[in-house]
Amino acid sequence: MSERPGVANVVAALNVRRQARRGFGVGVGFALVVFVLFVYLPGSNRPELFYVALAFVLAVSLGLLATAAFVAVAAYRLAGELDPIDPADLERP
Repeated sequence: MSERPGVANVVAALNVRRQARRGFGVGVGFALVVFVLFVYLPGSNRPELFYVALAFVLAVSLGLLATAAFVAVAAYRLAGELDPIDPADLERP
């Protein structure tokens, strides 16, 4: 990232690490709730390893989706804080 300081600045401004922790927290929490409600409490005749693998896939995919949503909201809010551009400033002489 040292080669591309603009990307590092955007990542820092959007707080991507914090958003990723929140997103994957949501994903893991939701997967745990689904696993407990649909596999652990009712019981299952199948090996739980299959369900653990499905819970992992659910946690990762929902974590990525939630992270993307959190970053998009942060980008929207950050864009709202910027000063609007005057079209007259963009005209060429």
